[in-house]
Amino acid sequence: MKFTIYTLLLLNLGFFVWHYRPGDAGLPAVEPMSGPRLLRYGEVVATPAAAAPAGQCVTLGPVAKQARAEAVRALLAEFGIQAETRMTRDTSRKGYWVYLPPASSRQAARETVQALKAKGVEDYFVVVTGGQKNAISLGVFSRAELARRRLKAMKKKGFPAKIERVPLPRREYWLDWPVSAHPPLDADRLARLGELAPDLGQVQQACP
Repeated sequence: MKFTIYTLLLLNLGFFVWHYRPGDAGLPAVEPMSGPRLLRYGEVVATPAAAAPAGQCVTLGPVAKQARAEAVRALLAEFGIQAETRMTRDTSRKGYWVYLPPASSRQAARETVQALKAKGVEDYFVVVTGGQKNAISLGVFSRAELARRRLKAMKKKGFPAKIERVPLPRREYWLDWPVSAHPPLDADRLARLGELAPDLGQVQQACP
């Protein structure tokens, strides 16, 4: 009887050893997790720094006078910013041109000039080219009331002056630097520059 019991125990032990695999205790296998990896305590993962947009510049302006633009540029250099000065023409403004219509010839224009001098008129010039050749300019004004005053004075002296709206180009200066070299100015620095050039503003845009 004892022999039979020992035999059964040995058979069961052999069966267990035959089917046993390390790590398999009758539990389902677990697949590795996908997705973000959990960090250990104190572990840091470096993230790349945000790069400045390629081809983007800070544009500062407008500045009305070239000398002021250079003063702004010098102060920017004190801030560690190397800016480039750029000039544009603002053609959106309109002026008022007071003039005498074109004479029939250059000689006739000279005679009109002599008549102007005789009446004490000194501010004028003769147009020598273009569609208004041999006309006599009596001034270009940014304000309509000034132009009308000049027109009235000329007519009072006996000259058939006219007024015409014309473009009044104005030079404007801008300062540009790459965003990658220096970010836009903070409010304090922009205010300091505004003391040199009123109405100064800045914008980030594609480099000119």
